[in-house]
Amino acid sequence: MPGGSRNSVPERTDLRGGAGGGRLALLVPFLAGVVASLPFQKHVPGAFVLFSLVPFLLILRSESRDRSLFRALRTGWLFGFGFFLALLYWVALLAETEIPVRAIAAGGYLLLSAYLAFFPGLFAAALRLGSRRFPAFLLAPVLWGVLEYLRASGPLGFPWGAPGYALIEYASLVQIARLGGVDAVTFAVVAVNALVAEGMVGFARERPRTGVAAFAAAALLLFGIGLDGVRAVRSKIRAEGRPLRIAVVQPDISAEKKWDEDYKEKSIEILGGLTREAAEREGPLDLAVWPETGVPAYVLHEHRYLRMILEVVEETGVPLLFGFPNAEYRVETGYEYYNSAMLLDREGRSVGEYRKIHLVPFGERLPLHGKVGWITDLNFGEADFNPGTSYTVFPLGGTSFSANICFEAIFPPLIRRFAREGSRFLVNLTNDAWFGTTAAPHQHAAMARMRSVETGLFLARSANTGISLIADPRGRVLKSIGLFERGAVTAEILPVRSRTFSVRHGDWLPAVEAALAAIFLLLSPASRRRTLLF
Repeated sequence: MPGGSRNSVPERTDLRGGAGGGRLALLVPFLAGVVASLPFQKHVPGAFVLFSLVPFLLILRSESRDRSLFRALRTGWLFGFGFFLALLYWVALLAETEIPVRAIAAGGYLLLSAYLAFFPGLFAAALRLGSRRFPAFLLAPVLWGVLEYLRASGPLGFPWGAPGYALIEYASLVQIARLGGVDAVTFAVVAVNALVAEGMVGFARERPRTGVAAFAAAALLLFGIGLDGVRAVRSKIRAEGRPLRIAVVQPDISAEKKWDEDYKEKSIEILGGLTREAAEREGPLDLAVWPETGVPAYVLHEHRYLRMILEVVEETGVPLLFGFPNAEYRVETGYEYYNSAMLLDREGRSVGEYRKIHLVPFGERLPLHGKVGWITDLNFGEADFNPGTSYTVFPLGGTSFSANICFEAIFPPLIRRFAREGSRFLVNLTNDAWFGTTAAPHQHAAMARMRSVETGLFLARSANTGISLIADPRGRVLKSIGLFERGAVTAEILPVRSRTFSVRHGDWLPAVEAALAAIFLLLSPASRRRTLLF
């Protein structure tokens, strides 16, 4: 009946605007954010990400009668707050060795989630504005891509949880990363979610043709991406040089013991023993990799520990890449500290050192440290590392490789730079002990594997407590060691010259998305016409 149809609108408005409805209006988008985090949690299929944003998009659609951009911003922020609280819960559980004061970890967790939530908030407000003229299935992936790029940029850049990473276990669906990086995968994921939401609205409004068309478009998009992915996965990997046998070592040393002064020798003994076993078991090796600060000593100043490492190389005849803290004295500033990795050749000679360039904000160095006086004086229990400045490429048996340390693996521009500098395969050294058994080690490893797809290079990853792995240029795991297991695995890899479109052209997709977003938003206020979803 017409009268019943008119009465239904005030009911919905009252539900959102009354006392109970007001609380519901806050809770529903928050819960939608929690739902959106599920594809990144343990034991949840990553493919769920193809539908996980649908509740959020439907909530925005239900509020579309209200043209308030502030309300859209609030809804998006609440969604983002729920998403990042659920995604990053492990920040509040960091080991005492990393953050001595538990209240700092909890406070930092809340502040980080609140800050990151502003990006989905801006997405919602921009979508509300742009959808006055343009369809959401086109607008949503463009706006999301721009805001993901902004979230990853600057000294506080933190791209953790970009939707594209959830699909890493589906090799055929992530091969478009070789063209546009993880941004291309995220674009496709958001587009599929928007089309599914549009299809649901079409059927709900008794417009079956719209619903069928939207669902068919989502299926066709996935089919096209998958078809290209299957072709890419089956294509031959063109090697440049002979195959190499690489061993990654996982010592499984707890965060509490790792920095114990009395445990330094034991750490090196464990790493050395695992390396000797791998060399005996697998025969000649071209490289062994130990994790980030696997040697918890200033070996260039504490020579007895360096001698222990050299003995391992001498006995095995295997070149060794290991992580360690380094200190360099300067007359002007005193000691400067670095999170470093060093390569020793078969004769035990140092052939290069890499110093971590992108340090963890608040964990390894305070943002703007040394530039703003009062920030320099703060102390949150963080390390006091200096950033490196050189994109080191290590020579190895007629080829070359690069090492990135821990957090650096989540930044595509940094890894692309190594590929352009001549790296023929990637090595990631990390210490994820402080993540415990949470979902974080899995999330971190997924992002490292995506760098292989983007660059078309093999990846060897050594983690203190896991997850250590060797992956091929399609992102598929060849060998791995699970969480909190001790051991070493080896695999044959091929040195490859990176030729992917992503490496050659960098952040071209975010640039295109930014241009399109500007056009959409500039033209939208001129129209009052409603589009399909909004």
